[in-house]
Amino acid sequence: MEFMLTELLSEQDLNPSEHPILIVEPLFQPRDFRSKVVELLFDKFGFKGVFFQKAPVLASYLFGANNTVVIDSGASHSTVVPVQDGYVNQKALIKSHVAGDYLTHKMLDALNGQV
Repeated sequence: MEFMLTELLSEQDLNPSEHPILIVEPLFQPRDFRSKVVELLFDKFGFKGVFFQKAPVLASYLFGANNTVVIDSGASHSTVVPVQDGYVNQKALIKSHVAGDYLTHKMLDALNGQV
């Protein structure tokens, strides 16, 4: 992250002390990661402000809604995330390992007659 920010700021000729930064974080990001990122952004780069938001909340805002159910299926896991009033309802989210890689292998097995 540090390398990317250094490159971005030098290429775009941006002064971080004039701009806040938005960090999109995954649902299951460890809390200590956030504090390390804040320390890096304020101490090393001097950003004006830092705002963290979960990816499903931003996806909900993209569609102009504060209350949605966001389904995200990646390579290793799928999640169903209720967003209520702009916040992730952590108690109601569902995580499953039935996702891209697993489904791809199952389809290949079926095509090869191994099911």
